[in-house]
Amino acid sequence: MQVSLDALETLDAVVREGSFAGAAQALHKAQSAVSYAVRQLEER
Repeated sequence: MQVSLDALETLDAVVREGSFAGAAQALHKAQSAVSYAVRQLEER
């Protein structure tokens, strides 16, 4: 199982910020990109 560093950083931001929207804002990404990264981790 190979996991990208970007996906792990995204998950970390979700945990720290407490929401997908907060993580998206902190990472300067779209909320859909954050959701997609977390979904990819869940499927692995």
